[in-house]
Amino acid sequence: MKNWQKEAPEICKKEIKDELTIITWNNTDIKGCCEQSLEKLELDYLVLGRGKKSWQNINKIITALEIIDSIKTPYVMALDCFDIIVLRDPYEALVKFKAMDCEMLFNGEKNYYPDYGSAKTGKFSITDKWKEFETTVAKSEWGFLNSGAFIVKTPFYKEFLRKCLKYHEAIENKATSLSLPQNPVYKKYPHYKISDSDQLITHWMHYDYYPRIKIDYRMDIFFNTIFTPLNKRKLTLQDNIFTGHKEIKYETKIRMASFLLGLYLKIKNH
Repeated sequence: MKNWQKEAPEICKKEIKDELTIITWNNTDIKGCCEQSLEKLELDYLVLGRGKKSWQNINKIITALEIIDSIKTPYVMALDCFDIIVLRDPYEALVKFKAMDCEMLFNGEKNYYPDYGSAKTGKFSITDKWKEFETTVAKSEWGFLNSGAFIVKTPFYKEFLRKCLKYHEAIENKATSLSLPQNPVYKKYPHYKISDSDQLITHWMHYDYYPRIKIDYRMDIFFNTIFTPLNKRKLTLQDNIFTGHKEIKYETKIRMASFLLGLYLKIKNH
């Protein structure tokens, strides 16, 4: 956040508007870090999912498909709303992407997620082969796909979205091969369905469409801070599906309570 305030470029190249459309997803009335940073850079963007009462991540695919024909730019950059900050001019990302030999580039991360395979459940899952494939082709430790940030050629994005919905239906029909890990967090979300994970489907897409779909192994465009905290004693970053503005507010309250308690004890001891 400090880097964003200090180092954000004052001027972005406005000709990007004719080449790149930036989209994000937010069904709440609270602006996420992504929206705030884009506005600081005075960049236009589209917010999808506004007003949807019940949000599942499959809505990222559905809402994008609903508006894809209205996008006239040759490229799209899609960014999750609550855990991404745009620090640099997106023009730089566009120039780098044009020089790459792929049609879609995803952010990379260190952990494979969501993992419903034998390592977590003791049962074979269709995710096992996708995980093994990504491990095989990885060019760095950031070798697994993260669907929270990507840049893509618009015609291919349309093809991608349509295929994702077909895979979504196929996964629903294979629910028995995707048993939930024994994690108590899932008990809090009894209506959660594996097939509604856009990242699960995107792993399948990467498996079938590689090398048209690739991962940003060297962080040429997307820098992932998961598990690289500035100070491990003070900052803990967790990578799971149940994140968003409510959890951010909760963590803020907990940290503030801890700070106030520490301050009280310090004053008391003196």
